Amino acid sequence: MKYDAVIISHPKDYNKIAFCYESLSMLDPYPENVYLVTPDKAKLDGVISISDSESIDASVDQIVFNRPNWIYQQLIKLYQQFTENDIYMCVDSDLIFNRPIKFSGKTFFMSDRDQHHDPYFNFMKAYFAIENPIDQTFINDFMIFDKNICSIMMPEISTFIKDLNEYLSNDKYLFSEFETYGNFVNQHFTGRYSFKPTKVKTVGKHDVWSNQELKILKGLCSELDIDLFTAHTWT
Repeated sequence: MKYDAVIISHPKDYNKIAFCYESLSMLDPYPENVYLVTPDKAKLDGVISISDSESIDASVDQIVFNRPNWIYQQLIKLYQQFTENDIYMCVDSDLIFNRPIKFSGKTFFMSDRDQHHDPYFNFMKAYFAIENPIDQTFINDFMIFDKNICSIMMPEISTFIKDLNEYLSNDKYLFSEFETYGNFVNQHFTGRYSFKPTKVKTVGKHDVWSNQELKILKGLCSELDIDLFTAHTWT
C-alpha cells in the first residue's frame, strides 16, 4: 500500500508535532511522504511543510462559524491535492500512535468510543443524502482518504463553503469530515473496505502541554492497552 501522511497543526500544538511524527514509526507500511500543514509553514526535519494558504483554494475568512479554524482544517483534509499519492492519512498533531497498526488499504479504522452526535448525522442526511449511517463512529482521530472518492463526494469548494455557512447557522447541523467520509464510502462503495475498531484514549486540559508533560503521558500510555492517544488542548 502506497500512501502519504498529512499532519495538521495549530500553534498551540506545535510542540506536539515531533511526538506525533515520531509515532508514525508505528505504522506498517510507513508513509512514503509526510506533510505538515500549519498556518505559518512550520518546519520539522523529515517532513514537507505546507502553509494553510497553500493547501487548498480557500481562506479561513470565508467560513462564518464560531470555530472557523476547526472547519477549515476539515476542508484541508477533504480538498487537498498536494500529496503525491492519491491515498493519504490525515492526523492532527495532538495524536500519538501507541503501538503498531498495519495498513492494508482495505480496512477502515474506527473508534471504539460510543459517540453519536446528532447534528453531524442531520447534516449528512440533508446534504449528502446519507440515509443509513452505521452504528459505530468514524471519529477515530485519524482517517485514510482517497482523493478519487473525495472528488466524487465533495462539490466545488466555494460552493460547499457557501452551503456550509448556511447550514451551520442552524444548531441542528454540524459537519464532521471523518463521520461523513466514512459513511459516504460505506453507502456508495459497499464491500470495498472492512472495518476495524481501534482502542483510543482521550486526554486533554485547558492549557498548553509542556514537553515534559507529553513525555510523561507517552510513558504512562505505553503501558496501556490502547492503539493511540490524544493530548488535547481545549480552548
